Amino acid sequence: MRKYALTSVILCLMITACANQVTNTSTSVPSLGAYFPQLAAPQELYMEALIKGELVLENGCLQLRRGDGSSILLIWDSRFSTQTTEQGVVQVIDSGTGEVLASEGDLLAIGGGSIGNPMTSRGLKEPIPTECLGSYYLVGGSIEKIDRPPLGAHFPQLVTPQSAPEITVITGEMVLDNGCLRISGVAGAENEDGFLLIWNLEYSTLTELGTVQVMNSATGKVLVSAGDLVRVSGGFIDDPSKGLIESLPPECAGPYFLVGRGKAINKIGAPASGAYFPQLINTPSAYPDLPLMEGKLTLENGCLRVSEVKGMLLGNSFLVIWDSRFSTRTEQGLVQVINSSTGEILASVGDYVSIGGGVPAEMDLMESIPEECPGPYYLVGHSIKKIGRP
Repeated sequence: MRKYALTSVILCLMITACANQVTNTSTSVPSLGAYFPQLAAPQELYMEALIKGELVLENGCLQLRRGDGSSILLIWDSRFSTQTTEQGVVQVIDSGTGEVLASEGDLLAIGGGSIGNPMTSRGLKEPIPTECLGSYYLVGGSIEKIDRPPLGAHFPQLVTPQSAPEITVITGEMVLDNGCLRISGVAGAENEDGFLLIWNLEYSTLTELGTVQVMNSATGKVLVSAGDLVRVSGGFIDDPSKGLIESLPPECAGPYFLVGRGKAINKIGAPASGAYFPQLINTPSAYPDLPLMEGKLTLENGCLRVSEVKGMLLGNSFLVIWDSRFSTRTEQGLVQVINSSTGEILASVGDYVSIGGGVPAEMDLMESIPEECPGPYYLVGHSIKKIGRP
């Protein structure tokens, strides 16, 4: 870990810099590594909080991308400068010695603290371009590189076997993100980064030809691989850090899903786009008479659902059940619902819709519902129409 202390020489340099303060307020996108926000005056005291993440270049501004995917603009003082290698990699260096302290793409632990707008609270040599505005972190007394976890090396396992407090089933794609296995694309999930998978000791990993695989620890049988569409039984849990064999690195942030025991994770086939359209064998003579359901028509695992539901069914994602009045077609990759008799387009994936109908008591379908298309279910009744975005 590198420590820094203020000196009278730095103070002198900062006073000189203030005399030549740049007043240009252009908000054009800065060139590679061009914008490096520095305080107009040296720090007298350093904040001692610690933040961890990846040093990235976004719109020409050096930011720290944290484990939850958010970024924070780093604010520096005259102890630090930048240089760009022949390969185009931006590096942070010690202004006095020229020593390379960090490079774009490094994982870092940085001492310092969060601050408000530094233009008003601290004063900067140059104004912040609009494309670099956001939250801010003032670099303090330390900056340290962190070793990036090797491919598939981090596999969070519990010391003692546990089960989730409430069992549920989710489906999505198992992905490798920063060396950690997550499940993404979960129906109805608000978190775009998906869920970090937590495992019991009955599961292990191996890597073959660059592909990370999960296997049964006792038999060695490969269960699933990174990139597979999977069905996982288990449950959502709070921060499991205290019960793990190894601590979680910052790049493997929650939320967390504990994989259940036994045959709790299985590979499933991804149906073709729009391939599954559940229809009743017989058109009902009457329909449930519930208030209209409003939400967004989405295609998840090849099945049409209504998500982002408003009103009494707030937050749910429903698999839509149809009858013979409705059909689908796909044009230029876009799945559409049409009137079977007239061919009129009633709604397309991505539309916000209002549907009259209700939750069916029982269903006799032309085809069975595949595992990757779970409920709850909503039967289309008298009407479906496009509406404006809520």
